[in-house]
Amino acid sequence: MILTVKRLGLEGIILMTSFLFIVSFLLHIIAIYIIIQLYWQIQSLKNTDSSEINDLLKSYVQEIKDENKRLQNTLNEKASNKEVSLPDSAGTKLDVTIEEEVPVPFKEDVVQDYVEASLESKVLGLYHQGLSVTEIAKKLDCGKTEAELIINLNRNM
Repeated sequence: MILTVKRLGLEGIILMTSFLFIVSFLLHIIAIYIIIQLYWQIQSLKNTDSSEINDLLKSYVQEIKDENKRLQNTLNEKASNKEVSLPDSAGTKLDVTIEEEVPVPFKEDVVQDYVEASLESKVLGLYHQGLSVTEIAKKLDCGKTEAELIINLNRNM
């Protein structure tokens, strides 16, 4: 290195350093420009994706609404235009339109819900009753460390 400095001289070193600074500066400018371009592309893709998804969902919802209206109109037409033919004693047919709604019997299912307390609530309940950590662990068939951890965590809250 010392030999190189003597050969180039002070002016050569300054020239070489200036050249390296200029190259470094240009590379930094190019890198920043590329980063900004990539950021803009990502943002435009995000905006495009979200707007496309919104448009797609709106079209699906509109199709479902239209289909529901068509189905409702079809069912209403069939219910109001239902005609029944009854034989008459003279052999002629009598057309009667039925517009009365028949109530559908409702069958009520009895559902029984069972609520089981969590291990945490059981541990805290027994702790508030005055039991020791060892007694709680034996009674609930859990580890002593686990019971201590639950109690300590709820003390801090």
